[in-house]
Amino acid sequence: MGKRVIVKPYDISWKQAFEDIKSELDEALGDLALRIEHVGSTSVEGLSAKPIIDIDVVIENESKLGQVIEAFGRIGYHHEGNLGIPGREAFKYEGKEHLMKHHLYVCAEDAAELKRHISFRDYLRSHPEAVVEYSRIKEEGARLYPEDMDKYIEYKSPLIEKLYKKIELESALENMKKYNAGVMFNECFGFEPDVEYDALVVAPGWKPTKIIRDPAYKVTVLAEHSYFSGYLVEKDGMKIAWAQTASGACNVLDHIIICADMKFKNFIFVGAVGGITENYKIGDFCTPEVCISGTYSNHYLDFKLPEFKPFEKIYPNKEYTDRMIDLAKESGYQLRTAKVFNTDSIALEYSHLDEIKATGAELIEMETGIFYTLAEAFDVPSIALLAVSDNSATGVPLLGRGEELAQKYIYTRSVVIPDMIFKIAGSVKSE
Repeated sequence: MGKRVIVKPYDISWKQAFEDIKSELDEALGDLALRIEHVGSTSVEGLSAKPIIDIDVVIENESKLGQVIEAFGRIGYHHEGNLGIPGREAFKYEGKEHLMKHHLYVCAEDAAELKRHISFRDYLRSHPEAVVEYSRIKEEGARLYPEDMDKYIEYKSPLIEKLYKKIELESALENMKKYNAGVMFNECFGFEPDVEYDALVVAPGWKPTKIIRDPAYKVTVLAEHSYFSGYLVEKDGMKIAWAQTASGACNVLDHIIICADMKFKNFIFVGAVGGITENYKIGDFCTPEVCISGTYSNHYLDFKLPEFKPFEKIYPNKEYTDRMIDLAKESGYQLRTAKVFNTDSIALEYSHLDEIKATGAELIEMETGIFYTLAEAFDVPSIALLAVSDNSATGVPLLGRGEELAQKYIYTRSVVIPDMIFKIAGSVKSE
């Protein structure tokens, strides 16, 4: 049990409450403060919040902190240290009944924590739909855990993490646009800015001109390059934007992040996957129940690169995955779930198989972790469709596996997966 959780609808008086506190802080600090920022939920119009004003005092650098501590001490604020969060110095107070309850922090201008506070506030201010969603989650959390602050924080954390990924995605796109002209997804893949595609397919190494053999599918080459290409695949009145990239999480990240400005209804990954347990046969049709990330690429959408967590688990949306399993069953296919390890090196994974298996992984490939990381930021229905191509546990190699086994893999790759792409696109279209 922890502190009591109180969440209230937005109150316009919070703006003036901040100004009242800011006035006293300004007077005490003089030129020591570069600026004083209203952050946290009470700084966002329309957002439900705990009725506590969060304030960041921005100083030039940490060398000024001693003077700030002394100045604040004279008006009743006492330094508590960073409370375990580097770059953010906390201050407590007693009394001050004439001011609204508040949390006071001091940050250097280049502090990563300040960047997090400001970017989160500014994102919410410019995205009213996120304000509605965040308010709902906060209010639900307060109803579910009115006496347990820790549980309340845990309840709202997944949405906060998703919003931070969206913020980093927008930031990454804006930074890329500084150094690249034109509409990048059009320049690279030939996809049209004004078309809403039924799905965006991400296919490392897989060209639809080679793997799709049924003439019922119309494949048009939009752009071809040495390592990536764009295609339009059409059937039954639906349009699929097919982005073929080079293999590896870093290549998927670099080439698919530029597609964030596109219009598409579904986000689908297709590719080969290797078995590392005896439970999966060549040609099995699979999708991750969890991705165990052995790559660094997905952390480029985090605020702080040093916070890299080896073997971080990335979970697809289980409810949506279950719906797609049912859809596959209706179509006569068995879509199996598996724990999938994401590797940076296909060649060197064999030197670390015992460590990889110790994570609980059953299959191994390179890109689904970054796919689902991007999917969380893109916020559209997303699923990875995989065909088992080899299995080190049963001694079936990727190269030289024999014609009969090769045909089982090719059937899943060339018949089952293209069919499921359009069934998935059609299922959303009919809703």
